[in-house]
Amino acid sequence: MKKIIFGIVALTSILALTGCFQKEAEPTVARNPVEMNEVVPSNEEETSETALSAIREKLKDEVWVKENLYLQKTCFGEEVADDSQTITFKKVGKDKVIVEAYAYDEAFGIACTLLTYQDGKVVTYGNPSVEEPAHPGHMGFGVIPEDELFVAAYMHMGYYDDTIYQIKDHTMVQLADFRANESDEQGILLENEEGEPVVEYTITKGEKEEKGTTTFDEFEQMYFDYLGGKEIEGIDIPLTDENVEEYVR
Repeated sequence: MKKIIFGIVALTSILALTGCFQKEAEPTVARNPVEMNEVVPSNEEETSETALSAIREKLKDEVWVKENLYLQKTCFGEEVADDSQTITFKKVGKDKVIVEAYAYDEAFGIACTLLTYQDGKVVTYGNPSVEEPAHPGHMGFGVIPEDELFVAAYMHMGYYDDTIYQIKDHTMVQLADFRANESDEQGILLENEEGEPVVEYTITKGEKEEKGTTTFDEFEQMYFDYLGGKEIEGIDIPLTDENVEEYVR
């Protein structure tokens, strides 16, 4: 089996297509935002520290975390009654944090929440949201922290759909989308005239769209070239008070 693009999706079994796809949610104000006293920072460093301080406080608030960052529904739309979920995070840029909620049992789904600071409050933006999570066996997520890029990778039965977002202010803006399919509409694997496996691909960058047929390796290389060789990191730091104090700085 060919390697999965980006190395951030790990399927634990071959699953039937369920209709749980990546969904982009509208930005939402956190249900229990941090109310801060009016502060007028004198420089960018103080502005970032104000934001990080507020975010640290909320990430160490167990009640707030469960209400805002845990999966509220499964990827099938069912209410979640089980809070045995894996919650991890990664700081991006100077003063933002991405939190991932993952569960593969009763609370079945995966969601990512961006935490930022706006107008004296910690605000959240879900992509996908905790109310409409994605399928945990088909989706994987990663970041390029220094460039504030967020990557959503979908894979199922030889179909790949990988989207790169720019984190801007308190939301995410799609920059590019890389899609490829290893088979035709009848499910027959695609081959070139020499009998070598190929993929049909569609690459979207802004408003420009490119279609073609090439090998999977060449398609993958086009993706890595677009990222300029930057490494995609997992959202993989366990959410504990100690880790929040160490990494949200």
